[in-house]
Amino acid sequence: MTREVREVVARVAESTAPEIEQWLRDVANDDPGRALDLWLKMIEYHIPKLARTEMTGEGGGAVKYEHDVLVRPVMSREEWLKNHGIV
Repeated sequence: MTREVREVVARVAESTAPEIEQWLRDVANDDPGRALDLWLKMIEYHIPKLARTEMTGEGGGAVKYEHDVLVRPVMSREEWLKNHGIV
């Protein structure tokens, strides 16, 4: 979108906020669940969802969990320095 179109959309959203709030209240009177669904859809444009991240274990396999805690191999400081060509 161009900057101008974004500005127009922002102005329209800002100027219609009171009406949108009333529309949500009207919907909520008849169907609170629907009003909540509409609110959540609208708020995504204000607070974007975080991207999903896939975690894989060693060699791209499954992640190993023990006692509901993610277990990752831990390397020593010396190993890390060596792996990064510092030592």
